[in-house]
Amino acid sequence: MDNKRANEIFDSLGVIEVFYQGSPVWIEKIDANRVQVQDMRTNQRFEVPVYDLVEG
Repeated sequence: MDNKRANEIFDSLGVIEVFYQGSPVWIEKIDANRVQVQDMRTNQRFEVPVYDLVEG
């Protein structure tokens, strides 16, 4: 995923599926090319490169 699309999803009023390494995540914060996400299964929060996210 690119930074522009990550920002569109973050600003969206709808729910858009996003995955990191096959796990569903919620985008919480975007900082340049890094994204803070929350794993929807484990509630664990971590930071990943935006290009590692995949739109579902």
